[in-house]
Amino acid sequence: MNLKQNLKNARRIYRHRIDIFRVISDTRSLNEKISLEKVISVQANVKNLHGKEYFLAKNTEFEDVVTFNIRFIPTLDIDIDMVILYRGNYYNVIDVNNILELDRYIELKTQKVKGDKWAEISENL
Repeated sequence: MNLKQNLKNARRIYRHRIDIFRVISDTRSLNEKISLEKVISVQANVKNLHGKEYFLAKNTEFEDVVTFNIRFIPTLDIDIDMVILYRGNYYNVIDVNNILELDRYIELKTQKVKGDKWAEISENL
């Protein structure tokens, strides 16, 4: 495959725009203030659970699990205290996997946030 075909395939695979936010909590006051700080906006491949994974998730506490695959970014330190915004829905990161430890792709397992937990906070972004 030549470079032009590789770029075309990459655009097709990573075609969804997601925003990654860091959760900031201020514990200095009695009323703990929580805010979101936008870290980066990236292209991602989005996959819902299916098959065996879907049925395993249904039998546990994990429902509405979505996997986001992004390209590895050396300066980006993603952890489970982050939130992803995708198509108006927020997802809590529950697992971060550097695929095969090759520093090429990152797999983010997330769970959809139920209710309006981040709606009030996101209005200020």
